[in-house]
Amino acid sequence: MAAVHSKEFVKKVLDLRYKDGLSARQITKELGSEFLMVNKREMTKNIVIGIWNRNKYLVDKQDIIKEQVKALENIVIVKPLHIERKKIKQEHFRKRKCLSCRKEMLLEKNLYICEPCKKSENYKFSTTQHTYHTGGA
Repeated sequence: MAAVHSKEFVKKVLDLRYKDGLSARQITKELGSEFLMVNKREMTKNIVIGIWNRNKYLVDKQDIIKEQVKALENIVIVKPLHIERKKIKQEHFRKRKCLSCRKEMLLEKNLYICEPCKKSENYKFSTTQHTYHTGGA
C-alpha cells in the first residue's frame, strides 16, 4: 500500500534537499518524528528518495541544475585521481574496507586505514602495539 503524503510534507522534504542540500539520511533524522506521528511507522532513506523521484515536477528547474552542476564538479575533481591511480601498477593496491570507517576503498597493498580516517583527530596510532620482522637472523 502506497503512503499518501501531504503537500506540505512533500514540500518540506524537497526544500531540505534542494534548498538546504541535505542527504536522504539527514532528512530522515530531521523529519522522522513528524512522519512517525502521521504514518505510524519509521521513516527510511528509501521513503525520502521515493518522494524526491515522484515529485521532481514540483522543484524549481534552477535548483535541479545547481545540483547537477555540483555533481559534475565532483566528477571533474575525482576523475584525474582515478586516472593517476590507473597509471600506478595494479599490484600495489587492493580494494578493501577501511578498518576505521568501514568504507570500501582502493588502498595501498600494506595499508588498512584510509587517508581521511588517518587525518581525523580521533585517529591514534601506537608503534608499541605492532611488531614487525626485518627478515634478518
